[in-house]
Amino acid sequence: MKVFYKKLVSIFEYPRMAEIIAILGGLLYFVQLIFHAFTQSSVLDEGLYQYKGYLFATGKYVPYQEYGPWTNHMPLSFLSYGYIQRFLEPGIRTGRYFAIFLAVLGIIAIWILVRRLGGNWAGAAAVWIMAMNPAMIKMYSLGVSQVLVFGMLAWILVLTIGENLPRWQIILGVFLSSLLAMTRLNLVPVLPLLLVYIFWQHGRRLGIWAVITGLLVVSVGHFVIWPGVFKLWANWLPQIIIPFLEARLTSNAATTKDIISTMGGFGDFNAYSIELLGPLTALFQGMRFHFVALTGTLSALMLLPLKRKWENETVFRATVFLLGLFAVLFGVHMWAISQNDSLLFAFPLYLSFFSLLGVVLVTITFPYWQGRDWFGWQILIPFIILAISAGISFGAAEEIGEQLLKINIPRTNNFFRTWNFLPGYIPLDEFLENNYGLDYGSSKKIVSAGVGFGIGILMLMVTYGTRKLLVKNKKPVTYSFGHMALIVFLGFGWLLSPTEVLGGSYDQYDCGGNVIASYETAGAQLADLIPSGSSVYWAGGDSPIILLSLPNIEIFPAQLNGRFSFRNGGDPDALERVGYWNQELANEWAQEADFILVEDSNYTGWLKDWVNSGSYYELEKIPQILSCRDNSGLRIFGKFP
Repeated sequence: MKVFYKKLVSIFEYPRMAEIIAILGGLLYFVQLIFHAFTQSSVLDEGLYQYKGYLFATGKYVPYQEYGPWTNHMPLSFLSYGYIQRFLEPGIRTGRYFAIFLAVLGIIAIWILVRRLGGNWAGAAAVWIMAMNPAMIKMYSLGVSQVLVFGMLAWILVLTIGENLPRWQIILGVFLSSLLAMTRLNLVPVLPLLLVYIFWQHGRRLGIWAVITGLLVVSVGHFVIWPGVFKLWANWLPQIIIPFLEARLTSNAATTKDIISTMGGFGDFNAYSIELLGPLTALFQGMRFHFVALTGTLSALMLLPLKRKWENETVFRATVFLLGLFAVLFGVHMWAISQNDSLLFAFPLYLSFFSLLGVVLVTITFPYWQGRDWFGWQILIPFIILAISAGISFGAAEEIGEQLLKINIPRTNNFFRTWNFLPGYIPLDEFLENNYGLDYGSSKKIVSAGVGFGIGILMLMVTYGTRKLLVKNKKPVTYSFGHMALIVFLGFGWLLSPTEVLGGSYDQYDCGGNVIASYETAGAQLADLIPSGSSVYWAGGDSPIILLSLPNIEIFPAQLNGRFSFRNGGDPDALERVGYWNQELANEWAQEADFILVEDSNYTGWLKDWVNSGSYYELEKIPQILSCRDNSGLRIFGKFP
């Protein structure tokens, strides 16, 4: 055994072994990106970023144009994808390949930064943390703003964090941070916090130049798209100053009510109906899909030294900056979901904007983690571990609880009172309902949380037993129980990240077959049937990605967001002006359109009656586009001359 151990150690002492392991992790990450890019169905956001961006990049519309597409985000989130679509071949393949390119650039940046601050092995660890989390990889393999922000933020950190960096490099990082502010409004805090860090780390003179660069880029960007960008800011500014600012907009600007409503959620439409207890459950769902990033950041807060001077002042300043930025962005997004219940389901997606901060924090600060001897701290840490373990399992009630409630257990009449078994077996959910009056939904959550609590207890017991064994064998134990318990918890979570327990359960958009080829085949067939210049009524499903196959058609832009921009009632002109629509507009557009595209799932109600009224003929149907959705076929109706 000793000989084997020495050989194993000698392998890891090989000068380039850390780089080799990092490369292997990067290859695993890349292969997963490719696989998931080809096997995930397109989502609404992806279709909107790609198609709206193409419309903007080709000059068909401009961002925030009245009576144009609903521009519900900063312009670069659309234009970045739009110009790629314009310069290359429009379609889902272009968007997905660009997403893969951004995701690879992001992990390279993380490796460079962590290697700079923590050494070769820390860099390799960061790569493998990313490569072992399929949930994060799936999010970054779609052509959405998450991967765009990930790539930008990673390189902002590389360009600005460290010592003795070239001035041009730091200014370039600030420039990129300014562009990030013009990409997503929720990432605006990155710029001011970065400027504070630059003053602290790189000095007053360079800090002043950084401020000038940042303000100049953001000001010019807002000037170019003013006053439309005010529609985004209106929902975040104090309502008392809205009328004052509105009076200074152009005379044909939308009303204050309409401006504010463009960021106000889904109006009369209830987007999702999910069984949640609120932001707390969303938090635990986020921790499930970003376990190492979030739990590791929390561990760093609990274990980093409070008084002892750090050996590396650069790492200390980087840690303070990253912790502060993580805390601000985390707080902003928690506040956002607390204000709008319909956003709760999207919290894990929001975390993917900045969870890389947690990955960097864990890997560069791990050598500085130290146990704290305060007895209360040793009590608090186990409770935190149990809360996280039970909470994550509670957030996974739909998967874990569903399976557990199907288990058959011996029949009993209130077992904890009588301690008697009855003949036969009964499903666990019926047992809980009969004996304790728990409905199915409550039973699912309680049982799931109980399993997570039990796993937490088991890990604490493993930590305690290991520690006792080391002491018994007179091995040096430098870690406190709480310190050791957190490391064990984090390590198990990292190992379990690819499994159904954590990141492996993120399967909302998983789809069999070659999704890219399916969309391209359907798009080619659609292009053969719809003449250039035709006006098209769109009811073709959540994602309008297939419309990239029809670059020269006329659309009714408010429809692109589908049910999310649909409102019950309201003035048609006022709604269309800001990118919304209602039934009255739907009727009007259906009458004007040369062709009506209807997904099988939408072929019902008034629209079905409309196309069967005798004024339309049906063209060749595009069969089921997605193998994972039986109702994904596309029906095409043309208007009789």
